[in-house]
Amino acid sequence: MKISNLFLAATAIATAPFAYAQDALKDIPAVNIPIKEKGTPFIQWQSTSAQFFVPTSEITFQPESNNFITIQHAHGNQIGDFFAFVDLFSENSIGDDGWYGEISPRFSLNKIFDEDLKTGPFNDILLATNFEFGKGLDPRSLIGVGTNIEIPGFKFTEINLYHRDNPSLDGSTFQLTFAWSRPFEIGGQKFSFDGFLDYAGAEGGSSANFLAQPQLWWHVNDKLKLGTEVLIWRNKFGVDDVNEVNTNIGFRFDF
Repeated sequence: MKISNLFLAATAIATAPFAYAQDALKDIPAVNIPIKEKGTPFIQWQSTSAQFFVPTSEITFQPESNNFITIQHAHGNQIGDFFAFVDLFSENSIGDDGWYGEISPRFSLNKIFDEDLKTGPFNDILLATNFEFGKGLDPRSLIGVGTNIEIPGFKFTEINLYHRDNPSLDGSTFQLTFAWSRPFEIGGQKFSFDGFLDYAGAEGGSSANFLAQPQLWWHVNDKLKLGTEVLIWRNKFGVDDVNEVNTNIGFRFDF
């Protein structure tokens, strides 16, 4: 699959998780949610971007480094917030390509019940859900509790604690996810330090694993960013003592 064709495939691939999420949530009983006054838009803010990265070294479990595109979307709404992404991997010399994605809707108790639950730097309590999917993977669902943390200078910081159940493995475990964005300026130039980290416990025959992907972006203008990310993975895919540190360089375009 050529890089140019990855964009054409993005729309079809991005709709797959929504069908899975609808099936996973069909048995949850209905909840009466207060609707804001007439005329208030459901979507309060939104952000959509495409990122293109080139790894600088070989990726573990892949015979050659792959270029990849990440398409991601986030928005806040009247009942919480939403984040989703799809990674599209380019074809290499042996014909490997693929895709992986997640959708992560969260439901705010502050917004749903119109209550101020702020405690210190923690400004909300949310029901956090996450759905993982990809080529050759059994879909996985996570559910737990989340909060937003107010830290001076940060655009956002959030932390979620999930119950994690991989249908391909015996038992279940937990996952802790932390995400952040920190804008700053140097010499009149705008930058941002973004990223996330996941820590998942041991499950079945897999080992506990840690994944972090900090990103540093230079804002060329309001739409285009140039930068790098570092992928830090301990016990990759839950395989004991398989560790990776890889630097990717690329650009990001905000729609």
